[in-house]
Amino acid sequence: MEIPNEKEVVHDGLTVFNIGDRKLELREMKIKRTKELSELLFSLRSGLQKYFVDKDGNALPDGDTLSPEFPQSVNEAILIIINFLFELKGEPEKSENKIITMEWYEESISLRLLEEIVKEAASQSRVNWLLPFFEPFCRVLKDSIFLRTANLQEENSQNGNAITS
Repeated sequence: MEIPNEKEVVHDGLTVFNIGDRKLELREMKIKRTKELSELLFSLRSGLQKYFVDKDGNALPDGDTLSPEFPQSVNEAILIIINFLFELKGEPEKSENKIITMEWYEESISLRLLEEIVKEAASQSRVNWLLPFFEPFCRVLKDSIFLRTANLQEENSQNGNAITS
């Protein structure tokens, strides 16, 4: 049985991602959509700044632990951007071009695939500033996955449950 490619470059202005049961089309953005994307990114990043400052607005010192809500907020911001990039709108149950839900995103998108989508969008529409925007987000997601795994292993070892790999 042949496994379909996750990414198919149809032409310079269209890339199709086959993810799970979904076929998502990434189209080259026109200038207006590129401007809307930059405004959206600025807004989302500004909203996440609250996790990096104390109650007085001063930057948190290195080594301070970020709020546990931060990784979830990052996921929500990434989901908004992914829906924007694929031009997905509408209710998940009703529309042909339905939005990606958080549940589907967390079950279907890997970090590798997320990075591939971002690189393709940046390359296709020549918006190289998209890559540095996503680097800290991907790092946070990798760190939060690592920390959850480490905490789970610590809990299991404290309970006497050995984890073998």
